[in-house]
Amino acid sequence: YGSEDTGLLRIDVDGKQLVDSNVTAPNVPSIASTVRANPTAGFSIVSWQSRGTNNDSVAHGLNKKPDLWIMKSRSAAKDWYVYTDVIDGSIDYVVLNDSDSKNNSSSTAPTSNVFHVYGSVVNSSNEDLIGYFFNSVEGYSAFGSYIGNGSTTNGSFVFLDFTPALVIIKNTESSSAYSSWGMWDSA
Repeated sequence: YGSEDTGLLRIDVDGKQLVDSNVTAPNVPSIASTVRANPTAGFSIVSWQSRGTNNDSVAHGLNKKPDLWIMKSRSAAKDWYVYTDVIDGSIDYVVLNDSDSKNNSSSTAPTSNVFHVYGSVVNSSNEDLIGYFFNSVEGYSAFGSYIGNGSTTNGSFVFLDFTPALVIIKNTESSSAYSSWGMWDSA
């Protein structure tokens, strides 16, 4: 352009900007994945192969930050891990197949485009992983937390603007017989 320097600024393919490999662009996955997503329903399924590098990022396809995500190795005998930030605002995790209390995660918070894998539990090198991602959809699904008070007449609750078909709860503060997962459905 006139007297400006000439050169190639960038290349776009199908609306996606290709980036130099020495540049860390925000919200761009660092690991290739297969994503099946329905952002309207707030649900996606993602499969990927881990590299064992902390804070690798993987696309989730929701176009909105997930409220809850479940990850499991498909190539190693490991637990199911459930991650969320709805308990106290930080990234926490619980084990789906256990009654332990919550643990704080060192993982970076997900964005509207990617989630991050951290630690050897769901990020050992060369493991095939599967993830299920959920976000709230008004009138359809909601995720939240409450502090129980032991009373049925003055109980705490999570406000919903719809009648749920399925409710799942977990005591995240205690590791006891009362800390197992509870599920109720309308059927």
